[in-house]
Amino acid sequence: MTALLLWRLLKWIALILWTSGMWAVVNSPSQRQRLQSLYALLLWGFAGTWLAGWGLMKALDLSMKEAWISQSMLMGLISLAAAFGLAFQSIEGWFAKLSRVGVLGGLIASVGIMVFRGASELWPMVILASFLMGAVWSRFANPMSVEKEGVQDLVVKGFRWIAWAEGATVILLFGLYMPLKYGADIVIDGGTGLLGWAHGVFVIVYMISLIFTFKALSWSWMRLILGALASFLPFGTVIFERRVLPVGDDQKTK
Repeated sequence: MTALLLWRLLKWIALILWTSGMWAVVNSPSQRQRLQSLYALLLWGFAGTWLAGWGLMKALDLSMKEAWISQSMLMGLISLAAAFGLAFQSIEGWFAKLSRVGVLGGLIASVGIMVFRGASELWPMVILASFLMGAVWSRFANPMSVEKEGVQDLVVKGFRWIAWAEGATVILLFGLYMPLKYGADIVIDGGTGLLGWAHGVFVIVYMISLIFTFKALSWSWMRLILGALASFLPFGTVIFERRVLPVGDDQKTK
């Protein structure tokens, strides 16, 4: 199997995960179920899609300068941020309804722009149609049920996993990739920049998660700032997580 076919297969698998997570986040009435779907399916599908997309871009000798790539990524980010907004909501209201439209419309638009990448004049229509479809589709979603039990624990555990995932990319980048590259002239990602891109993807996921966790756990603004600065330091997110979420005592979050 060639590299191109492998990246395409991985992208389809990741996109299926992302779509499955999106569907569960939009349709689950329980906040606990929405958070579980966000952390277990949607986030990994999103990250996998972006990683496989990077591999495809390199295999096809494309670059980020391609407008359709940046536009598709923007729509994907809108969908991701809206998914966090919806998963962290416990009360049905205008924000929840708007988030559903963003989750559905953003993902549909992201895929639509990839499909019509050679016809940029159609992109505004694709985006408009996608969010209209999202608005119609969201009307059939199950309304939220009020649920508090176990929600905070899920938020804590979800943030912890994301912080460690981001920290793992730092270990790979600074602890393995750079020493091998500059010490032994061995480039383990073939010069594609895949490891650097993986780190960037998880920094984005971490920062969005940080913002919503800050609100959900009533952290101080100083803690939010420290959490953001941690993403710029080697092992910073892991250290930050260990300081604010002690092991075996998830409830000490304030």
